[in-house]
Amino acid sequence: MDVHKGALGTDCTRCHSTKIAFKESRSQFDHTGARFQLTGAHREVACEKCHKTSAFRGMEFGTCSACHESPHGKKFPATCTSCHTTEKWGTRSVDHSKTNFPLVGAHTEVTCAKCHQSAAMTKPVRFNQCSACHVNVHRGSLKEDCRVCHTETRFQGAAFDHASRTAFALDGKHEGVTCRKCHTGISATEVPLGQKVVDYGGARRECVACHGDKDPHKGEFGRVCESCHKTATFSAKDFKHPRAPDFFGGQHEHVACEKCHVPGKGLQPSRTGAPAAAKLLVAGSSATAPGAPALVAASSATAPGAAAVPTNAPLMECASCHGDVHLGQVGLACENCHAIDGVKFAAGKFSHERSQFPLTGKHQSTDCAKCHLTETRAFPSGTGTAMVLHPVDNRCQACHKDPHLGQVDAECQTCHDTAAFPMSTYTHRGMEDFFGGFHGRYACKECHKSETGQFPAGRGTAVRLLVGRACSACHRQ
Repeated sequence: MDVHKGALGTDCTRCHSTKIAFKESRSQFDHTGARFQLTGAHREVACEKCHKTSAFRGMEFGTCSACHESPHGKKFPATCTSCHTTEKWGTRSVDHSKTNFPLVGAHTEVTCAKCHQSAAMTKPVRFNQCSACHVNVHRGSLKEDCRVCHTETRFQGAAFDHASRTAFALDGKHEGVTCRKCHTGISATEVPLGQKVVDYGGARRECVACHGDKDPHKGEFGRVCESCHKTATFSAKDFKHPRAPDFFGGQHEHVACEKCHVPGKGLQPSRTGAPAAAKLLVAGSSATAPGAPALVAASSATAPGAAAVPTNAPLMECASCHGDVHLGQVGLACENCHAIDGVKFAAGKFSHERSQFPLTGKHQSTDCAKCHLTETRAFPSGTGTAMVLHPVDNRCQACHKDPHLGQVDAECQTCHDTAAFPMSTYTHRGMEDFFGGFHGRYACKECHKSETGQFPAGRGTAVRLLVGRACSACHRQ
């Protein structure tokens, strides 16, 4: 009995086979010979879904609507293939570039239903502002459209220009700080988007707003941190004192801040000696005031026994930071002799010309310590060890040994000078007639020979100065 009523001809073997059950022959039908090729999801559809009667010819298949009911009503044309494919009914291949809102960046990965929440795809969807689809996590702190800071390439990590958009440019160490470090209104990342609050409004620009609990100065230097610190490193090593630039130069320039600025303590003077008003003078100078100690030479080393000076000493005077290495022998005006730019604060400004013993000749290159010895004894500010500045014996024998062993009583400068110390010439006074002739051609050593024997100062070796005038004193028979 032909159930197809002759519509498919009389050769049943074209579709049916005796090798399988008759009722199963439909699953073996090769649709490639039909005018409508089965592709994609169509291959999984049961025959009776489309062939609802026994008629297998004359069925409409020119448009999808012949079998499928449009969920969009009549808003779209019947050619569903402009958006859908047979690979999967849910597959979308909409060319959004033909709409008023082309999809770019992260938007291309968003499913249609995220924005088109109604089956009627032609229902107008707002897209003039991001807030039409996105929750404003900033609430009222930022009112501009999201595109001012965010891009469609990646919704997270906005490239916000802090310099042009705010009055607080991020530079130096601030440049790599995450937003939430300063904008503490940002809630944790695990909070759902609808509950998240990222409040960028109301952040204070003062350093203490973020660093207040880390102020190592405990407010001692005020709250304007940028006066000393810069964002390049936050370190104050490049700080320049705005006042008295000369004072903070030289050897003071590289002194660590904490050397002078001790937390919790003011700068306390640390010298004793002459009153602060006393002038720094030189031993024996005519300008020496009664009772005022004087300076001849100085050392930069701190001497044992140095005590604290009166607490009324000015904080920018040397005594504020430096101990008195002279133990009260001189006044407080260290700058009269010492220079800030001198190596180890050496006394490069001191001149012996101000003393009663100006240095000339060989004395000029003599080290101070040769004459000014370091001793441990009582000084004006107490017992300690220091270089003795005054009084200093300025006689030659105070520093020089007597090479003549007491043969002469006259002062050394009678014959010697500081140019070289050795006696270059000598005029025998009262013996002009004796040295005016033949004898005047002889060198001193021809008559004054070095001897080892008894001299007025004791036994030793010296040049015999007293030589008799008799010929036999030099000429032997």
